[in-house]
Amino acid sequence: MSLTISDSDLPGLFAVADEFSIRGQRTTLLCSRIRLWGAVAAALGGVVNWSRPGLNPWAALTVVGFAAALTAEIVLLSRRPERAWYSGRAVAESVKTLAWRFSVGGDPFPVGLPPRHAQDLLRARLSGLVTGIRFPVVLPHDAMATSTAMGTARAASFEERKAAYLACRIQDQQDWYGKKARINDRSEARWRIALIVGEVTAVLLAVARMAGLWDVDLAGILAALVGSGAGWMALKQYANLAEAYSVASMELVLTHDRLTAANEGEWSQAVADAEDAISREHTMWLASRSGQAL
Repeated sequence: MSLTISDSDLPGLFAVADEFSIRGQRTTLLCSRIRLWGAVAAALGGVVNWSRPGLNPWAALTVVGFAAALTAEIVLLSRRPERAWYSGRAVAESVKTLAWRFSVGGDPFPVGLPPRHAQDLLRARLSGLVTGIRFPVVLPHDAMATSTAMGTARAASFEERKAAYLACRIQDQQDWYGKKARINDRSEARWRIALIVGEVTAVLLAVARMAGLWDVDLAGILAALVGSGAGWMALKQYANLAEAYSVASMELVLTHDRLTAANEGEWSQAVADAEDAISREHTMWLASRSGQAL
């Protein structure tokens, strides 16, 4: 029998927290884009003097740019979507680690624990995750319940549980970290090159204006673009994430080897150590994001 456990097999609280986090992330990134591009539009409208009688479209562009940036800023300050993003992600990842510990007999849910006690302990741990965190949604009836796949995995043999955990949790997570590390590394390189090109071009345009070749402050527009690009990079944290994900991916390779060699007596603690390693990256990510949001 080949066991598989996917995100859809986790307790309902995972899907709720995951969706809550995704909505917060989308709102945060959208408002940040509007704020940055609004500043660029305002800068563009402020340096171009062309107009016709009764109408100054560039002045209107400045007004629209500042209004868009102000609206985005108000949404970010009033709704605090980044808090939903971070808290939802923290809860979702905590649900996942508890569900996997339970499913494969990791501490504190060893397979020797009576089924009723294991179920009650899992429910207590899951309930504790949402204490003090307000989710503006109605939790489904299965928010704290185990799925059929989780119960099947827990009742399976040691070798089956080990194979499922290595393939569906450790290998899957290691592949995800490796992919994200490469994506963030490429994104960071592209943005760095774009900023350097923008800064060099701004210097050349500023020199040309100083020489009297034209009166339009194109360097000012590029300065706004470069500043917005730098702000986006600070928000996305490409370099930090590339490094963190790379380290997590390599650590999971070593974790995979340790779990493969673990016997049944060592398994419960080995799973707990593996989940602690995975949780460590999420904790560091949350700490860096929360500090940025202050």
